[in-house]
Amino acid sequence: MNKVNVNIYGHEYTLVSEKPKEFILKVASFVDDEINKTSETLVNWSKTDILILACNNIAEHYFDLLDNPDTTSQQELFNKIDTLNRELASVKLQNEQKDIKIKSLEMTDMNSESLKAKIEKVKSDYEEKLNQSNQKIEECEKINSELESKFFELQIKLAQKEEELKNIQSQSETETNSQE
Repeated sequence: MNKVNVNIYGHEYTLVSEKPKEFILKVASFVDDEINKTSETLVNWSKTDILILACNNIAEHYFDLLDNPDTTSQQELFNKIDTLNRELASVKLQNEQKDIKIKSLEMTDMNSESLKAKIEKVKSDYEEKLNQSNQKIEECEKINSELESKFFELQIKLAQKEEELKNIQSQSETETNSQE
């Protein structure tokens, strides 16, 4: 866990997250900037109104990204996962083919010293490539896991923002009804 002290709208907060410190600072800076921009345009408004409108602006940014995604679109995430799964299948197939080749060589003539040397060489190459393949598999699985986590986080954020939007709309309707 990373613990970072940040200043948002003139108040000190200690944020705790599993994300890197740079990321936490970046998010806090973004929130602070949005609140400050909003407060500059709404000089005589209450802090609550400024914070609600800043949240609304942040939600607008979020929904803009969902509606007009740059590099983090869901389709791109799915495409990346598919590509990684294909690479993983290809690596596994190559490993199986090399395993068959080694077994074939072992069955040919085990008494021949030259054949044994060839087998040892192929076996050594195979083990090296297997290690490399296993590393690549681990990398692919890690990326796949990260992409799934990002996708899950986006879904959670979307649900949260939808809930916030409903709350703001409900509050706005209540205020409109009370003013009438």
